[in-house]
Amino acid sequence: VADVIALVGTNTLWRWDGVSPPQVLHSFATLWSSSGGGLLGFAPDGRGLFIHADDGTHGFEPWWSDLTATGTNLLGDFTPGPASSVLAAAFGVGSRFVFWMVQPATGSEPWTTDGTPAGTQLLGDLEPGPGSSTPDTFSGIGGIAGERRVLMPIATSALGNELWISDGTSAG
Repeated sequence: VADVIALVGTNTLWRWDGVSPPQVLHSFATLWSSSGGGLLGFAPDGRGLFIHADDGTHGFEPWWSDLTATGTNLLGDFTPGPASSVLAAAFGVGSRFVFWMVQPATGSEPWTTDGTPAGTQLLGDLEPGPGSSTPDTFSGIGGIAGERRVLMPIATSALGNELWISDGTSAG
């Protein structure tokens, strides 16, 4: 987000333009903890940032902020109720983020978001059911202006260890 600084502290997300007083965007029950949470990354296209936080009702879940108070929203309660989803290895690809999320229905699998609840979806249940595709890390390929593809080392019982590539959409 051009000419704006996102400040994270004391479980609060702030916006500051360097001139006006900082503005509180959202206060969380827990934004940082030893078991998870925090800022996962800024969108490569500058539209906002991806957060893993606990609002006190849904447990730790993915959030998106366009650095406005009305544009800081929960993307979904993927592990329903106060239990938490585990997120890791978020990687910006164009206008999307690809990330690993562990939740009961699919285990640990790659997910994608465009920063909206409707655009946050399982990229693929590569080890069908609650089993996990044993995710590892991400690497980007593409261009300096923003990665266009993400490489993902994935292990499944059917295929073993393989390198997968995605543009961050279910189709690609």
